[in-house]
Amino acid sequence: ASADAAPASAEVAGRTSCATCSLDFASVPEQRAHFKSDLHRLNLKRKLAGKERLDADEAEKELAALAGRDDLESLSGSGSDSSAEEDEEDQEDDQEEANGDGEAAANRHGAENADGDDGLLLIKPKNSALVGLAFRDADNVEQIAWTHRAVAMDAKQEEVEVESIKAKPVWVVLLHAAGHFAGVVVENGTKVLASKSFHRYVVRKKQGGAQSANDSTNGKAKSAGAQIRRQMEKMLREEIGELLKSWRSHLDRASRIFVSISKPNMSIFFGDEDTLSKKDPRLRRVPFPTRRPTVKEATATAARLATAHVQTREAYDAARRAAAAEERAKAAAAAASSKAAALAR
Repeated sequence: ASADAAPASAEVAGRTSCATCSLDFASVPEQRAHFKSDLHRLNLKRKLAGKERLDADEAEKELAALAGRDDLESLSGSGSDSSAEEDEEDQEDDQEEANGDGEAAANRHGAENADGDDGLLLIKPKNSALVGLAFRDADNVEQIAWTHRAVAMDAKQEEVEVESIKAKPVWVVLLHAAGHFAGVVVENGTKVLASKSFHRYVVRKKQGGAQSANDSTNGKAKSAGAQIRRQMEKMLREEIGELLKSWRSHLDRASRIFVSISKPNMSIFFGDEDTLSKKDPRLRRVPFPTRRPTVKEATATAARLATAHVQTREAYDAARRAAAAEERAKAAAAAASSKAAALAR
């Protein structure tokens, strides 16, 4: 979990304030939005380092300095800090196993097998974001390459699409969160063909949360700051739209288009159906949490998606047998415990 997860959940209970930033809020939603803000993250990081908290104006200057060094993502505190905070419910099912080691995640579950393209045996562990592609190496040893379903499977999650991972595929990765956008076009997972990032001031300084989200919940505020943030949101939407149009040739070539964006903001990527459609069969959600959208993070996301974890079939089968034996032992122990309790009565 990210460094701010525990304090946030602890402070939500029972009062609408933030002890870290010394702020009070009119409602619990405003308080929760604050816990996702840069102000809170920055003060939490300073608190852990034994430094004094900053007020909103001081924090804004510090954040501007971090942005100048392209170091804003250091606020995350760990790789698990997610740009999908706005979106975590949307991705919850897909992420259940995505953060674990590929082999371990697969070994914990039973699997259903199916023939894939090119005669590959497809292993689909239940409740996992990973699938295994079985093959024989040069020494005729059966191996399993574990990769994300979003990479190897078709849109319906029924068949493997080997073409998406063969012959130096071109992928597009688009990340968006809280006024930050980053996009990269990569070949073979790591070679960057094009990249771009934008950042606009759209988050309410003290409370956190995008201005549009607050407008939807509480009605349109008339302050100068609110009007500026609305204009910034519009500019960011237009900048992203123009970029996607300029990347039309890359989008046409891509075998996969990976996106990380909250459902309320989907129209930012799909406002022009002629450029990028929500019904595009190549479209996939990034199946794991990402940090603040930067070119560096988008590139790292592509590399992670392109990475396969390989193990021998023998090791996989042994791990499954061990897991099954462990489940049987647990069941037997539970049954014995229940029987002993019944006799005691």
